[in-house]
Amino acid sequence: FMSIFIPGLTILVYYAMLEPFVGTLTSVKLAMCGGNQNFVWSTDKRRITHLSPTFGGGWEEEEESIKTDAIIEGETIGYGLSIDNARFGVWVSDVTVLRDLDSADLDDLIEEGNEDCVDLSQGEPLLNYLRYLLGNESIQSCADVVQYCGSLTKMPEFSVDGGKGWSARMLCSETCGCNNPGGEFINVQGCPYLDGECRHVDTFAEYQSSGLCLEKSVETLKDFAPWKEWIKAIRAYGMEPSDALGDKEEALILAQSMEDNGCG
Repeated sequence: FMSIFIPGLTILVYYAMLEPFVGTLTSVKLAMCGGNQNFVWSTDKRRITHLSPTFGGGWEEEEESIKTDAIIEGETIGYGLSIDNARFGVWVSDVTVLRDLDSADLDDLIEEGNEDCVDLSQGEPLLNYLRYLLGNESIQSCADVVQYCGSLTKMPEFSVDGGKGWSARMLCSETCGCNNPGGEFINVQGCPYLDGECRHVDTFAEYQSSGLCLEKSVETLKDFAPWKEWIKAIRAYGMEPSDALGDKEEALILAQSMEDNGCG
């Protein structure tokens, strides 16, 4: 009897207690130490996460953050996913690049990241950053973010609109008119303007050379679409309820004066 009972009891204990426990420990091991650990990451001042192959570890998970998505994705590189197919992390060649990105000024990051003043978010991973930063997963391309191009952002806090306007102009510079000096968008924060990147592209030069430096009459300006959009944008600034913006009364006076008197 005992020769049957003891092996049977052992098998019962294993399947009822030990196997689930071992399975749990295995899951914990994979969650904490599994996958690719040979990389480091850094999130720059634009809130874009860059990663570089190396040895390292240690990070705090942020719920519903694209940074978390990028790092978890990084753990799968070489384990079913290649760097070229990364959807959330922007991979660079060396750790020194991460150090330079981390110490760079925000304006320098914008300039160096978009020297041609084009739409950056035409594919992953930057398209996913556009969706995340604007809080809209339905975005398919920069053509879907025109309504954000004129949105007010108070930098460097990303306040007033949560950084949506700034992010749209940074990642969709061409769509948001950064290369058009006489376009309808008057808010240019996020455009690569510091060292003149947008001013050096052919499109900017074409707009500039085709324009006529002539003062328009009040009647003409009232029907001039960019002028009307500028007034609308300045008035929206003046009516913004956020305490983060200053000189709002002056903005309202300016908008009304532009509407009533044109350039005069």
